[in-house]
Amino acid sequence: MFNSRDRVWVLCLWAIVANLGLVTGPILSTFIVADLNWYGFAHSNSDTSTYKSIFILLTLRESRPSLLLAREVAQLRKVTGIETLQGLNPDRTPDLKTFVRTALFRPVRLFFTELIVFFVSVISAIAVALVYLFTEALPPVYEDFGFSTRQACLPFIAIGVGLSFGFFTRYIDLHIIDKHRQKGQPLLPEHKLTGFWIGAFILTVGLWSFAWTVPPYRTDLHWMVSVFCLVLVGYSLNEIEYVLGGYLTDSYLSYAASGLAALAIVRALLSAILPLVAPPMFSNLGNNMAISVLAIIATMFCAIPPLFSRFGKQIRAKSKFAKYSLRMYNEHSVDEDGY
Repeated sequence: MFNSRDRVWVLCLWAIVANLGLVTGPILSTFIVADLNWYGFAHSNSDTSTYKSIFILLTLRESRPSLLLAREVAQLRKVTGIETLQGLNPDRTPDLKTFVRTALFRPVRLFFTELIVFFVSVISAIAVALVYLFTEALPPVYEDFGFSTRQACLPFIAIGVGLSFGFFTRYIDLHIIDKHRQKGQPLLPEHKLTGFWIGAFILTVGLWSFAWTVPPYRTDLHWMVSVFCLVLVGYSLNEIEYVLGGYLTDSYLSYAASGLAALAIVRALLSAILPLVAPPMFSNLGNNMAISVLAIIATMFCAIPPLFSRFGKQIRAKSKFAKYSLRMYNEHSVDEDGY
């Protein structure tokens, strides 16, 4: 649907809006539960979901190219009376066996057989699931600063502020795209990993800094110091999710939906597990050591960008999914000037 340049903004906006929901949810739920109890929270949530779904269903226009083509051909058959007219539509509705093989088993197959899909899914899922972990971990941390229950959820705003800084990094991506275009050089998925390099480093810095600027280790620092660290964490988490999602899309193209489905499965599992792990983890290790464990994991992430940049092309060259996707993309590309 979008060429390499347009995908920069489309995926960036998608990642920011999705993650904004994650950071505003704990704030809204805390205030709603405090005023209306859990019944009121569930009722307001169901009402909001219902009205939103109705609005989308009534206003969203069909944009699937294959379906639009089928409608145009049907109209043409009606006007011309030529019943043999058929559209070239490779996107036909599959039978049940084909659906199960492609929609259910292919994402699992890609996850376990494709190195890029495996590492992208795990790292991106951990980055997103950290926000879910923070829903259980952050309020007790800031209650140790003397915050009330309602006030203790407000530091999520800092993570939300950090998300918006991702727009600045996108100008680096655009500069790289324009530079390759001007030189007539092919733009590889590895050329757009700059945000991953930055995000992995900033996440490491943010988590290590946050780990040792909160109680009980530090009680003499103002709470704003740790909140600034959360801004760095918010920026880096969004950056990692955006860049890796784009890298997976650029690498697999025709199979991007299956790759992203694998990512979504892992993200859903970790997002469900980490909030359950957070309370015992923080109570047994303490705030400082528990966050340090997360910082160690983030430090390990810093080794992945160099590996992708150095060996990503060779990995894709050995993948039949990536090679087929690239061939189809070159034949049916919507990019200008081959990008």
